[in-house]
Amino acid sequence: MGASEQNLLSVTTRSVVSDYIYWRLHNSTNIEIANILTTEPNRINILMRQLANESEIAYRFRSANIFPTDIPIIPANIHATFLDIVENLFSDGICNWGRIIMLISYSGMIALKCYEHNMPAMINLIIEWTEHYIDNDLKQWIDSQKAWDGFGKHFENNRRQSLSRFATIMGTIGVLTLGAMYMTRH
Repeated sequence: MGASEQNLLSVTTRSVVSDYIYWRLHNSTNIEIANILTTEPNRINILMRQLANESEIAYRFRSANIFPTDIPIIPANIHATFLDIVENLFSDGICNWGRIIMLISYSGMIALKCYEHNMPAMINLIIEWTEHYIDNDLKQWIDSQKAWDGFGKHFENNRRQSLSRFATIMGTIGVLTLGAMYMTRH
């Protein structure tokens, strides 16, 4: 077994989620992540960074409304926002990698808001909420896709073929999710 294959054996939802969120924070705030992320990113981490970042860029102007101005950014509202996102992404019972990428991308945006509002302790909670939802509520679907290795194979094969189609789908999901969140709060 090669080093890269062995590295994939340790790929967990927590490692994917925490790698993306701390990478996202580092890119936006220059927070030092060397002490937080103790391993080099593997191909799954790198792929998630690329895809989640692309999905956020595709609808960045809409993501500013993740916390409406009339909602204070406090722990209870942060958790409620996370639950709203989950509800809007998965309420129809359909699971796919695109929606999981969106969940992780939104989790990164929420973590950034927490960091910007001097609530760094919330970052680990956001990682835990995201990990828990994926590992419990989406476990059956993820297992049927061969877990994170299946994610890597799916996007490495399809990435060469349909990058623009993915961006369109992610943009649409992002618009629908934020629109639904806006409508439920007003």
